[in-house]
Amino acid sequence: MNGKRTLAAIIAAAAVFCIAVAVIFVTRLVPGGTYEVTGERSGAAASSTPVPEEMKVNINTASKAELLRLDGIGESLAEAIIESRETEGPFESPEDIMRVKGIGEGKYAFIREYITTGE
Repeated sequence: MNGKRTLAAIIAAAAVFCIAVAVIFVTRLVPGGTYEVTGERSGAAASSTPVPEEMKVNINTASKAELLRLDGIGESLAEAIIESRETEGPFESPEDIMRVKGIGEGKYAFIREYITTGE
């Protein structure tokens, strides 16, 4: 009888773990410090409603901390974005972020709806 309870506890713990892992893989941080459930993790982010302009990260004025809120942008890319705008001038359009080494079409497709140049 005790073995059945132990097995049931192990199965329950495994189920909770699996659910937690699934939640982690289908959520992502969006500007403003909130989480959005996407239902996918590859390719361009799916969104049912457009991101309000005031919630977007302005890549011409954003601090390193603000850039780090973007999914897929780590410390080195945030620093590269800042360096690029300081040495090559402001980004004229969100697509211009692809001039930064390490940001290609795939990464841009994932963050494009969350960035702006303020224009």
